Amino acid sequence: LTATGGSQGVGTATTRAVINASLAVIIIDFSISAIGLATVQKV
Repeated sequence: LTATGGSQGVGTATTRAVINASLAVIIIDFSISAIGLATVQKV
């Protein structure tokens, strides 16, 4: 967690953190869903 360049740097760092966290949630959600669908027994 490093921000340089004053308030603009803080804004950029915050934006990157939010984007990275959002992508991580989407990827983890997709992975869990794919694993769940692959292991469900079809009736």
